[in-house]
Parts: sequence; structure tokens; C-alpha cells
Amino acid sequence: MPGEYYDPEAYARNYMDPVSKRPVGIPVSRNNQVHQIEVQINTLRARKRPEINDAVVIGYIRKGIYNVIDIRDMQYETSNGYLWFEVEPDVWIAFSESWSVNHESQLHNQPETDERNQLIIELQAQNAELIRQSSSQAAALRAIKGIISEIVA
Repeated sequence: MPGEYYDPEAYARNYMDPVSKRPVGIPVSRNNQVHQIEVQINTLRARKRPEINDAVVIGYIRKGIYNVIDIRDMQYETSNGYLWFEVEPDVWIAFSESWSVNHESQLHNQPETDERNQLIIELQAQNAELIRQSSSQAAALRAIKGIISEIVA
């Protein structure tokens, strides 16, 4: 493309050895409280950016589980077509159910512990206020009933 610079030496290295054979990534233990992806093959290319471009391939990601740092949805781009996960700084992998499993966080829709505790305190205060109001209303109703009984009698 006009205006773009290609390093001929890097291009020649890529042409001779298009994919670095070095393994990249350090798998972690499964943790259902964070978003993770599990790589199930040893031949998945890891890239410096979420692109289908062999110039940014940095090696093969090790088989295992990785925490998800960032996600880029490029599934609808004709030149790309994948959902991408950043699993380490500047280490991106393309997602496909044929080579990986997406482990969503189990805490995804649950409020944080502090938020939950605050919500419980607020609900308990509202409940106590409703009990106080109903007791007050019951006392007022008893008083009205007494007045009506005196008038009717």
C-alpha cells in the first residue's frame, strides 16, 4: 500500500520462517472468579496484535488456561473474522471453539462483596422503617376504632 513501510529484512525472515517456533505464555490455574480462556492445542499462533498478519506472530501459545486482559471483537471484519483475547501484555490469540474454551467469570452479574453488604444494610433499614410505619398505622387504627366505638355507643 502507498505510504506504508515494510522492513525487507523482517519480511525475508518471515518468508523463511513464517512462524516462530518458540512457545509463549505462562498458563495459570483455573479460577471461576475471573474471565479465562483455555487453549486446548499446541499449535495456536500468538500474536503481538489482534490481526491476521504473520508479521505479528510471536510464537505458539502454550496449551493451558490464561486470564483474559482484553477482548476485541473482529468477527464481522472480512479481513479478520475472529474474537480476540489478550492473555498477557501484547499476547493476543484468536478464539474458536475448535481450539479453545471461553470460561466466563461466575461473578459476572453478582455485585461485589462490599456492594452486596451495603445493599443488605439498606434493605434491613427499609424493612425496619416499614415495620415502624405499620406499627404506627396499627396504633392509629386502634385509636380510630376506639373513637368510633364511643360515638356509636
